[in-house]
Amino acid sequence: MVEDCRIDSKLDLLRINRALLYRDGRPPYVYEFEIRMFDRLRLSAMLEEADLKIVDFWGDFDRSAYKPDRSLRMIAVCRKEQS
Repeated sequence: MVEDCRIDSKLDLLRINRALLYRDGRPPYVYEFEIRMFDRLRLSAMLEEADLKIVDFWGDFDRSAYKPDRSLRMIAVCRKEQS
């Protein structure tokens, strides 16, 4: 696999291009995708606007604390209040 990643800081967007290369000579399978990036403040505002109550933020699936300078992920744990 060959991967090229670029950050578009104006749009807060991570653009990823990947090519899967095959040893048997088949043409490479090429695809691209984008990931929108949010900081904790912006994500919190969006979740609250969607009427979700923020329970916690995790830094990974092991439920470790979210640390902006070290965590590989930012996982928002939310609850939807019953109306």
